[in-house]
Amino acid sequence: MNRRQEKRDALEAGRPVPKYDDAIDWADEESSQFKYDPATLQLGLAGAAMHTTTDLLSKTILELLAQPELIPALRSEITEVLRTHGWTKVGLYNLKLMDSILKETQRVKPIQMITMQRIADAEIRLSDGTVIPKGAKCAVTNTSRLDASLYENPERFDGYRFLRMRNDPGKENSAQFVATSVDSLGFGHGLHACPGRFFAANEVKVTLCHLILKYDLELIQEASSQVFWHGFALNVNQEAKLRVRRRKEEIDIDSL
Repeated sequence: MNRRQEKRDALEAGRPVPKYDDAIDWADEESSQFKYDPATLQLGLAGAAMHTTTDLLSKTILELLAQPELIPALRSEITEVLRTHGWTKVGLYNLKLMDSILKETQRVKPIQMITMQRIADAEIRLSDGTVIPKGAKCAVTNTSRLDASLYENPERFDGYRFLRMRNDPGKENSAQFVATSVDSLGFGHGLHACPGRFFAANEVKVTLCHLILKYDLELIQEASSQVFWHGFALNVNQEAKLRVRRRKEEIDIDSL
């Protein structure tokens, strides 16, 4: 409310209208004067961002502990890349095995089995004759992720899958974690694909670098990395327990 009053005062006084580079100002611009509660908007954005990122990070850690042979290779990559590039965008981009593991985790265990939820603003008739009535809620099923014609042994988690794909001509970019396509819907697709996926990818990579280098992690006996179904959602196993032990990291990443 204070911002809106400040903008009105500036207009009335003929001064430049102040602009803020944050989500509140962005929402105000996009709302087209539609009434909304900025606090509710902020809580919704924060909840969506934290929930999805935490889910992905938790599932990735459990997958790594279910396949601990991936951890030495990850440590080697992290050490080499950060020693060369430090905490830069180039450095995070070059964590290619980690990127592959994140994309494979999202493929095998996405946060939910549907994506691109929409409300039809007009009646839509599909090519097979199916009619989506105006006002109907609809979504796209995220089943291509298990299509054997796209992925060899699609039920099996393969941390190197998308790293190998990067070497296939024409797939150098589409195999990256943040890339979306009709065959990779973890972040949605098209105009309304998740705009925060680039930040989220870097955020999870930085966190994994600290966890993998600084700690030995182990699933306790009989703990499971399997997900729990709740409607369309594939929730991380919140009952899984880990052993955590501090280790001496190969490089001092806190000083980079």
